[in-house]
Parts: sequence; C-alpha cells; structure tokens
Amino acid sequence: MKWLKLAGPCAALACAMFFAFAGSSAQAANCSTYPFTLTNGQTADATQVMANFNTIRSCANSNLAKSGVNSDITALAGLTTPLSAGQGGTGATTLTALITNAYMANMADGRIKGNVSGGAAAPSDLTAAQVETLIQPYLPFEFYTFVGGLTGNAWNLAAYTPSTDVILTTAKAACVVGTAATGSTTYTLRDNGASIGTAVITAASTTCAATITSSPYTVAAGHVITITGPVTGDATAADVGITFGGTRG
Repeated sequence: MKWLKLAGPCAALACAMFFAFAGSSAQAANCSTYPFTLTNGQTADATQVMANFNTIRSCANSNLAKSGVNSDITALAGLTTPLSAGQGGTGATTLTALITNAYMANMADGRIKGNVSGGAAAPSDLTAAQVETLIQPYLPFEFYTFVGGLTGNAWNLAAYTPSTDVILTTAKAACVVGTAATGSTTYTLRDNGASIGTAVITAASTTCAATITSSPYTVAAGHVITITGPVTGDATAADVGITFGGTRG
C-alpha cells in the first residue's frame, strides 16, 4: 500500500487512510481528475491533499447513491439478480414472467377482461352482456329441416323466428337426399315470405345444391324464416335434409 508523506496536519488517521491511493490517476469516468498528482515519497502540503479530498467528496456527493430513502438511482442497467417483491421488485427477469394473474387487479365475480370501446384501449372488466355482444358475430347459427319419406305438395317444412339478427351464407348451406328425385325439385328458404335461398335436387339424382341468393344475407331479429317444399311434390325424392347456416349478427 502507498502512503503519502504529509507536510501539513490531517484531521484524523482516517483522513490519511482515505488518501492512501490518492496518487493513483485511476478514477471513475464521471469524476474529474485530481487537482494534484501525488507520488510515493513526495512531500505534499495540506492544501494539495485537501484539494484532492474535496474533489473526491464532491464527486461522491454528486454521483453516488446515498443510503436510505433517496432519488439518486434512476436505472439498474447492470442488475443481474431481480429484486424481490419485498424489495420493491417482482422477482421476474422477463416480461413474460412478470405479467401473471397474480399482478393483475382484482375483478368482480363473473367478469372477463376485454375491450369493447370500438378502438385500441386498455382492457376493462366486461359484463356478461358485453361479452355476449362481443362474441355474438362468431356464434354459429343453423336452420335445419328433415323430411322422412316423400314431400307432399307445397308443404311448410320448418319455421323459426330468431331473437337476434342472423347472417346466412351459401358456404354454410347444405342438403342431402336419400332417394333420387324423378325431376328437378326445389325447396325454398323465405324471409317473411320473400325467397332468399333454395335447395335444388337434380333430376334423376340424389345430388342437391343449397344456396343463399344474395350471400351473405342478414335476417333481422323478429322476422320469420321458413323452408317450403315444391308446389308439387316429387314422386320419388325422399328423406331430404336441408340446412341453412351462418352466424348471429
């Protein structure tokens, strides 16, 4: 260890020990250089020693974090061990580990986190009614009928009144036939009496094609949708199943 030979008095032994390495030029990058460079065996007076001391003290006061409550620490870029919850941290080393249910705000029972604001926004606690509105466009809807045996003349095969808007598409329409038709046979889907789709059985075949005339088509809540058979039932077409489907609007 290097020691300085002091020409002037020092307040305490600790002062001399504090400056044991004052002759070294190595310092923290954010501190200025010493006013005086002291070397081993050199005689230095108190003015020089105190000047170096005051430089170090000023640097420490300006750049070092103090113990206790303080606002000196603004970043922990070199921290490798995460602070625990008791230390004011989370104990997590990644965002994935940090974002857990335990760190989310408490929610009322029967709620779901989501966003129904119509734009980008922070999530909120949605009610059951809000969730229903949110997922309603994705809920499947099917209007189905099956006729075992032959279909009579102008039969009304099915009727339904949806409580919400429904959106029907050709992609969700289908039909099957158990026994081939003699001639081309058409079943009609109607919305309040107006034709909006058909299921057509090819003559002398069990091939059947179901379509929505203007797909996608929205049936308003409260309307009556029906499936009716041909004006004159086919002599042989039997066991006909028809489905018109889509989603709730």
